[in-house]
Amino acid sequence: MPAETGGLRIDAGYREGDSVSPYYDAMLAKMIAWAPTRDVAIERLNRGLEDTDVRGIVTNIPFLSALMTHPKVRTNAVDTGFIERELAALTPAASAPGELELCAAVAAIVNDERRTTQADAASPWQTFGWMPVGRRQRSFAFRVGHGPEQKIALNYGSGPSTLVIGERELAFAITPKESGFDLTLDGVKSSVAAVIDGHELYLRTRNGRFDLHWVDPFGGESEEHVGEDKIAAPLPGTVVAVLAEEGAKLEKGAPILTLEVMKMEQTLRAPFAGVLKAIKCKVGDIVQEGVELAVVEPSGE
Repeated sequence: MPAETGGLRIDAGYREGDSVSPYYDAMLAKMIAWAPTRDVAIERLNRGLEDTDVRGIVTNIPFLSALMTHPKVRTNAVDTGFIERELAALTPAASAPGELELCAAVAAIVNDERRTTQADAASPWQTFGWMPVGRRQRSFAFRVGHGPEQKIALNYGSGPSTLVIGERELAFAITPKESGFDLTLDGVKSSVAAVIDGHELYLRTRNGRFDLHWVDPFGGESEEHVGEDKIAAPLPGTVVAVLAEEGAKLEKGAPILTLEVMKMEQTLRAPFAGVLKAIKCKVGDIVQEGVELAVVEPSGE
């Protein structure tokens, strides 16, 4: 969370170790901004939202940021039907990671590995004058959801480090900071916030927030499909409908069940074509975030 300075206030109702009940409003915290004018207050509030990184749970930060920067909100030309009318504009599809994000993903991994080796006194990286002999290359592959792999290579060793994406080769440097790091590509510096959890990467760049999967080069194809067949609750909620039967053959996107989450219904669908192997809930069940609700077995086609 950003610092509570310059007219920014953050009220949170939970502390580490508290249990978040599904029986009440799911608000974990709220952000308030004050300034002499509406425009400055909105800018201050949006900057606070943009500088906030919450992992492990789903939040509405991107929606709130889009709301605060909407022209009609800035001019206070809104009514009670505004969000419903503008919902598509306020909840756009997530942007695909571009060149900056792929480079930032590599930088996040390298930066994390550097911190680990610096903490290990026995590491050869800690030996004065130790360097790899000659020029070396390390390959990385990343994926968003079930999308295709995107590949990038790191050249290092003698001479400056570079990153290669397709036909482009970019000069590459990392400057660690207390929170995240600065990434310099061909002389252009960008601030990046990053969190690595196993092979899952969260990045915040000037282009937005991104979740990428780092494909394990030694894990094989089986590693890539771990967990993809499981349908889990995205938020705490109540199961209000089961829309498919165990054993049913499903097309990609077929509805499986419906949850009521924060007074709104959300339908969970098959991530790929396959067979509904198991349903692990029933109508009326109150489920916590991340609880497995159903299992889909790929059709193998």
